[in-house]
Amino acid sequence: MSGTSTRIAAAAPAHANRTVYYHCWQQAVLCPTVRPVRAGVVTGHRVAGAPVNNISRHGRSTPARCRNGQTGFTLIELLVVIIIIAILAAVAIPVYLGQRSQAQDAAAMVLTRNALTMVQTAFVDEGDYRTLDAAALASIDDTINWVIAAGDLVTTVPAWVNPAVPARAQLMQVAVYPESRDIVDIACISDSGNLFGIQINTVTLGESGYAKVRVVDGSTKLGW
Repeated sequence: MSGTSTRIAAAAPAHANRTVYYHCWQQAVLCPTVRPVRAGVVTGHRVAGAPVNNISRHGRSTPARCRNGQTGFTLIELLVVIIIIAILAAVAIPVYLGQRSQAQDAAAMVLTRNALTMVQTAFVDEGDYRTLDAAALASIDDTINWVIAAGDLVTTVPAWVNPAVPARAQLMQVAVYPESRDIVDIACISDSGNLFGIQINTVTLGESGYAKVRVVDGSTKLGW
């Protein structure tokens, strides 16, 4: 009996041995929980004593599977997932940053408008913008951190906001510069880096006008 098995093994094609060895390596590397193919005698394109469903009828090994019957991810599948995530991130991140910048600018505009109301309230009491200081303004609204600037903050012709505004909206700061008895500048810088300013020109209490100036992404415009 042993002599017959030896002769059959010798007559088996050379590629059958390679197929069996490759299948054993595939099971050991890709799915180590599966027992390797049991050694046996090659008969045609199969190995006597080995699981038949692991060798196809054409002598080619089928994909290795773990005990739960599932295969792992291939490199192509992982690359496809990574590419999809990258595309979604490329679309979502700019949208998120744009919405965040708009929210920061809106907060700076609201803060500057509130400061306008407080400054005008103080002017009613004082009658002169030059008498305004941080303490007087804080007595009206102490939620704003008032900063008295040393130079021009806003001009209307040409439209301009001083890029060195010493007040950040993130810190609830508003800069105020009394140019004269009738003219005062108010400005602050948004967390996004954009500038917002107002110049008030009050001839009388009944004739008070103001101009809003903004600098967004380096572009200066009148009005908000």
